[in-house]
Amino acid sequence: LVSDTWAATLAGHARVVDLLRLAKALADAGEVDPSVWSVVVGALGLFDRIVPDEGRPTLATGVRALLGPLADRLTWDPTPADDERTPSLRSAVLRTLGTIGAHPGIRAEAARRFADRATVPLDGDIASAVLDIVAADGGVDEYEAFLAAYRSPATPQEENRYLDALASFGDADLAARTFDLAMTEVRTQNAPFLIRLLLVNREAGPATWRRVVGAWDEFPKKFPSNTLPRMLDGVRALCAPPELADEVAAFVEDHPLAAGGRTVDQILERLAMSVGFGQREGATLTAAMAEVLTLDG
Repeated sequence: LVSDTWAATLAGHARVVDLLRLAKALADAGEVDPSVWSVVVGALGLFDRIVPDEGRPTLATGVRALLGPLADRLTWDPTPADDERTPSLRSAVLRTLGTIGAHPGIRAEAARRFADRATVPLDGDIASAVLDIVAADGGVDEYEAFLAAYRSPATPQEENRYLDALASFGDADLAARTFDLAMTEVRTQNAPFLIRLLLVNREAGPATWRRVVGAWDEFPKKFPSNTLPRMLDGVRALCAPPELADEVAAFVEDHPLAAGGRTVDQILERLAMSVGFGQREGATLTAAMAEVLTLDG
C-alpha cells in the first residue's frame, strides 16, 4: 500500500498529503516493517531535495514528529525484541532523524558515541548512521578524524564506512577535498562510488557535478568502465533547481558512456520524474506536512 501510494504520488495521481496521512497512520499503529519505512524514508529524502530553503525548518520538524516516536521505541542499542531486520530499520530511522530531521538529541547522542569510540566501539549495525549524522553537523575537526580513520582502519569494514562518510560533509571545501581524494588516493574500484555519494549530497552535489564535468574525459582512463554508470547514478539527486537537472541531462546525452546505455537512460528518466514531482509539489510540501503532522518542534 505504501509503495503504491508513493508511486502514485510521484506520477501525479495522488497527493503528498495522502502519503503523509498513511505514514502517520502507520507510525501511530506501531508499524516496524523495514520495507514499509524504507519507502517513507526514501520519500523524505526526495522532499529534502525539493523543499525551498525557507521550508527546511518545517520539513525537519515534520520528520521529527513522524519518526521520533519510532526511534524512541527502537532505541539506539539492540534489544531482545529485535528480529533480523530491526537493525536496518534502526539505522535508517536514526540517520534520517539526525540528518534531514536535524534532531538535537539524536545529533548529540551520535556525537557522544563517536567521541567515545576508542573505549566503546561503534556498533556495526548503526556505525554508518552515526558517522553520517556526525558529518551532517560536523566540520574540519570531524573530517580530519574520519580521514585518519579511513587511512588507518581497524577493519576493512571500518575503512569503507569512513570513506563513504567523507562524502556526507556539506562544507564546500571539505567536499572538494573528498573529490580530490577520489581522483588521487582512493582505490580505483572505490572512487566512482565515493563520487556518486558526493553527487547525492544535497549541499555538495551541484558543485560536485561541475567537477565531474571537468574530469569527464579522465574517468575512462582512471576507473573501470563498468563502475561509471554506477557513479552517474548519483545525478538522480540533482533535481533542483530544474535548470540544473536540464543541464545534467543534456551533458550526459551529449557525452555517452561506452557502457551502461540502458542504465543511464533509466537514471535520466528517474531524474526527470523527480524534477516533475518537485515542480508540482515543492511549493506546497511544507503546508502538507503541517496539515497532517503535529509540528510542535
